[in-house]
Amino acid sequence: MTDEQIKYGLQKLNEYGVIVSGDAEKLGIGAMTAERWQSFFDKMVKAGVFKPNTNYKESFTLQFVNKGLDAYK
Repeated sequence: MTDEQIKYGLQKLNEYGVIVSGDAEKLGIGAMTAERWQSFFDKMVKAGVFKPNTNYKESFTLQFVNKGLDAYK
């Protein structure tokens, strides 16, 4: 790819909020919240993917995320 193509791609990613939007604007790239995990889990239970008694909280950690955008500079 040429530098111009890369520049264009980065501009479009920013324009459409592909990398930095929603929670990532405040919490940083790769943002996760316990509330979003709860919402995902509830939807999967409703769809029959997970059993309601599954301890989904053991499947993730917030230890390494939500450091803000400045953490990635």
